Amino acid sequence: MSTLQESKIDFNRLFFPRSIGIIGASWDPAGGGFFVRAMKDKFRGPMY
Repeated sequence: MSTLQESKIDFNRLFFPRSIGIIGASWDPAGGGFFVRAMKDKFRGPMY
């Protein structure tokens, strides 16, 4: 990396993703389903 501009990390892709992949979540209310439903209400992109 030869310039300061090239060494900067673009955090927009981390904090503002276009899609989300969830692994191991369950729709069981006692499981991870609460998190998935909460994310689905706020996140407008596709969820896999």
